[in-house]
Amino acid sequence: MIRRVLFLLLPFALAAASPAAAQTSECNPVDLPEVEEVYQGAGDIATVQGPFLIRCVNGAELRANQGTLNRLTRELFLVGKVDYRDAQRTLTSDQATYTSITRRLYATGNVVFTNIAEGTTIRGPELEYFATTPERPEPQVNAGSRPHLTLMPRDTARSDAPLEIDADRLNVVGSDNLTAFGSVVITRPDLNATADEARYQGGTETLGLRGKAVVKGKDNVLSGDTIVAELEKGALQEVRSRGDAVLEATDMRVTAPDVQLFFREELVERTVARSDSSAPASRPLAVTKSFRLEADSIIAVTPKQELERVNAIGRARGETKTFRLVGDSIEAIAPGRQLERVTAVGRARGETVDTTASAPAAGSADTATAEAPSLIASDWISGDTIIGHFARGDSATAPAPTEAADSAVELQRIVARGTALALYRLERDSARAEPAGNAAEQPSGRRAVNFVSADAITLTFAAGEVDVAELHGVRRGIYLDPAPPAAAPESPTATDAAAPIAGGGGSTP
Repeated sequence: MIRRVLFLLLPFALAAASPAAAQTSECNPVDLPEVEEVYQGAGDIATVQGPFLIRCVNGAELRANQGTLNRLTRELFLVGKVDYRDAQRTLTSDQATYTSITRRLYATGNVVFTNIAEGTTIRGPELEYFATTPERPEPQVNAGSRPHLTLMPRDTARSDAPLEIDADRLNVVGSDNLTAFGSVVITRPDLNATADEARYQGGTETLGLRGKAVVKGKDNVLSGDTIVAELEKGALQEVRSRGDAVLEATDMRVTAPDVQLFFREELVERTVARSDSSAPASRPLAVTKSFRLEADSIIAVTPKQELERVNAIGRARGETKTFRLVGDSIEAIAPGRQLERVTAVGRARGETVDTTASAPAAGSADTATAEAPSLIASDWISGDTIIGHFARGDSATAPAPTEAADSAVELQRIVARGTALALYRLERDSARAEPAGNAAEQPSGRRAVNFVSADAITLTFAAGEVDVAELHGVRRGIYLDPAPPAAAPESPTATDAAAPIAGGGGSTP
C-alpha cells in the first residue's frame, strides 16, 4: 500500500522542480529497501525507511534516507541527505517538505539549489520553491536567513567572473528576475557593490541598486541613492548613479545629481555628470589635484582610465589656485561682474595657495581671507563651454620608474569659449622697468594679476602655473602689477645727522 501511495504522490513532488514530471506518473524505485509501514489515524500517515532512490522516465531522480507521507494533506516529508535532480535543476538539503496542493517545496539545512540552465546556485539554511500552476505561470524561489547566490555570466568564456550575492533575503521569479533585500553585498573580481536592495534582470543583464548604493571598481568608487549597471555578456557597459552621486577616481572626484560611467574593455572610458532640473542649485563639480570645474554638465574622457580631457558645458567655471588677499579693509569694485578695481588697505598681503587647502577657522588670523570677495578669491576662468586638457607630470620631474604609475595628472591647457572671462596671475612682465634699487628686492611669488573678457581664452600651464595666455576677440582687459614693498626706514648715521637739508639752510633735527 505504501508503495502505491508514495508513487502516486511522487510525480507531484518532482513537478516542484520540473513541470514536465507532472505529466507522467512513470516513476519507479531503483533502490528501495524493505518498507516498514506505520499507519496512524486510519492510515492517513505512513513512513518509509531508507535510504531509497526513485527514478522517473523523464530523468528526474529523488534520494533520501527516510520519507513520511500524509495522504490526506498530500504532503511528503523527506529526511536525511535529500537529493533531487533533473535536466534543469538540482537540490540537496538535510530535510525537505513538499505539499502537492500548493506545489510548494520547502528545504532546510545546508540547502544547495542550482538552476543548471541559468547558471545560478543558492546556498543557505532554508529555501522555498513554488512550482508553476495555472495561476502562477512562473516558478518562484524564496531564500532567507542570509543566503548566498552565485550568478554565472551568460558568456561562457567569462566563467571566471560570476556575481556573488549575499543578502538577508533573496527572491527569484522565473529564470530572469532576482531581488535581494537587506545589507546586500555583491562581489566579482572587477567590482564590489553594496546597497539596501538589489534587483537583477537576466534578460537585459541589468543590475539595480537602491538605498546607500556603492559600486567599487578597479580604480574608482561610485555612490548614490540609486545605481543601475548595464552588462553585456557579463561585461560592464554602463553604470549610472542618481541622487547625490559621487565618483571617487584615481585622478578626479566628481559630484552631481546624476553621474554615468561608460566602459570599454572593463575600464571607464567616459564619465558624464548632469544637473537635475528638480534641484537647479545642485550642479556637477569635478575636482582634480590642481583644478576645480563646475558647470551644468561635465564630460570627462579617460581612455584606459587615465584622465585626458574634461568638457564643461553651460555656465562653466574653472579654478586652479586660490588667491588670498588679506588686509584691515578690502574693497572690490566689479560692476556687472566685470572686475574693475581691488583695494586692500592696512597691513595688506596677497598670496596664492592650493584650492585643496582647508578654509580658515572662524576667528583665526586668516578670517579676512575667507571674507575676501569671490571674484578675486582664486585664479579662475569661465565661459559657456570650458575644455580642460590633462596629462601626467613632465618627465623631467616625474617620479622614479617604480613610482611613475602614481604620478598625478596635471592641467596642461584650458580653453573657454562663449562670453569667456578669466582672472589669472603671471610672473611679472620682464619688459616692465623696475624702480631703481627695487629689482633685487622684489620678493618671489608676487605676480601680476590679469583680468580679461574675450570670445575665447586659452591658458597653457607649466608646473601648475599659467605660462601662456591666448586671447581671441578681446572685449576688455585689466593688468595689475604688484607694487614693490615699502622700503624700511634707516637709522640716521652721524654724518647724516650733521648734513644740512638739500636746498635749505637749517640742519636736520
